[in-house]
Amino acid sequence: MYNLPNDVKWIQGTWAGADKLFAKYNSEKKLPPYIITRFSGTNFQCMMAEYVITHIVSWERNFYHSRKQQEEQMWDKSGKISDYRIICDLKIGVLGIGTIGIHVASVLKQLGACEIWGLVTKIPDKKESCIDFYRTASEITEILENCDVIVNILPSTEKTTGLLNIKNLSFCKGAVFINVGRGTIVTEADLVSALNEKYLSGAVLDVFPEEPLPESSPLWKMEQVIITPHTAAITRAQDVAEVFSKHWKIWKDGGTVPYAIDFTRGY
Repeated sequence: MYNLPNDVKWIQGTWAGADKLFAKYNSEKKLPPYIITRFSGTNFQCMMAEYVITHIVSWERNFYHSRKQQEEQMWDKSGKISDYRIICDLKIGVLGIGTIGIHVASVLKQLGACEIWGLVTKIPDKKESCIDFYRTASEITEILENCDVIVNILPSTEKTTGLLNIKNLSFCKGAVFINVGRGTIVTEADLVSALNEKYLSGAVLDVFPEEPLPESSPLWKMEQVIITPHTAAITRAQDVAEVFSKHWKIWKDGGTVPYAIDFTRGY
């Protein structure tokens, strides 16, 4: 992180997360002498939105069960197969209203007049039109008790680690939890307890405290859990090149490059 030529001024990362960089900083307590920017961009944000919407719709219409019925050659319209909610019926909590969270919220809003609650560090002066209600971490239980779907897009920081503990999750009333942020927001034990106690009716998990998810994890065999291997959004070479090209022009002209990592804030 620090053993680079003195003339290095800026490094463009290729991942949205920067956990290993923060671990290095936390151990040495020394800021790097150059700017490091996270990878993001329109296509990356679109992938996240596609993942979230796909699983909300699949969950509400019970497409997972439809596939099982097809394998058994069953024609059955009972339950959520024909009695489902659509996006505009839902209240959706988005934990983390950064560029990705705003994009996810805006796409959801375009699909229907759903009610969106956003978790932020600080209530902004200029509010996004796609967010109906803003809440801070101290008010997170209001989001959990009001929303049908909880989408985590938060980074891993000291303040977000363990934020969804079992005490907070107990305020949920059967919400579906979708995690595309970082696995550290909830321990496996608390997540399993919340599912067993039916605080959560289900979970769609793309990230975990330990990856790959160990074979011994009870999450693998829980019917109400969908697991994907940290692929909600991927880094594609063409997207990295496009983002770097845009950022290079900004940096060369003396502008402020977007998505710069703030090591003192943890993201």
